[in-house]
Amino acid sequence: MLVAICTLRLAAQDAPQTAYIDCSTGNKHRIVPVYSNPCVVQPVWSLSCGARVEVLGREGPWLRIAAPNGTGERYISVSGVSQQPDRFAALNLPAPTDPYIQDCTAFRPKTGKLMAIPIYASDPEYTPEARSKRIQGTITLAVTVGPDGRAHDIKVLTPLGHGLDEKAVETVQSWRWEPALDNGKPVASNIDVEVTFRTPKEK
Repeated sequence: MLVAICTLRLAAQDAPQTAYIDCSTGNKHRIVPVYSNPCVVQPVWSLSCGARVEVLGREGPWLRIAAPNGTGERYISVSGVSQQPDRFAALNLPAPTDPYIQDCTAFRPKTGKLMAIPIYASDPEYTPEARSKRIQGTITLAVTVGPDGRAHDIKVLTPLGHGLDEKAVETVQSWRWEPALDNGKPVASNIDVEVTFRTPKEK
């Protein structure tokens, strides 16, 4: 499950960059959701592996991309986009140096049930062993997000090994969430979270 994350523009470029939906994980049927706003969890459409996009800038873990036919901007996860169509190459956009914290209060209705959404999501760190072996892939975690906006009872569903499972758990433990709401009251909720490790750059 890909959860949506808004409003603070941490980096921008003078001109759009051409990029592609990443296919390096080997899943040629990969679908990456696109959002009208990071605060709105429901995607407006999706893009397939290899699709071309025009990147306008970065906001924390999100990229602003040009919508079709000049209809404005949309948002997509940084982890789903590559400079190259046939191999993963990170975009020339600096990662934020300060924690990315969003305020999506205005987008959350006060009635009904709403899922938890992250408001601060840090990137995972590689272990020396995984870096030397150039291990990459995605770890799926089962997470309980408490009313306090923190992750609890984290369980690894799809491991990678080489110490990366522990790093994924540590990363999600550092995240902060707007908890799920039931008629405006914060409640605990169970969700699956994906943490993706790309082949690290040589130092």
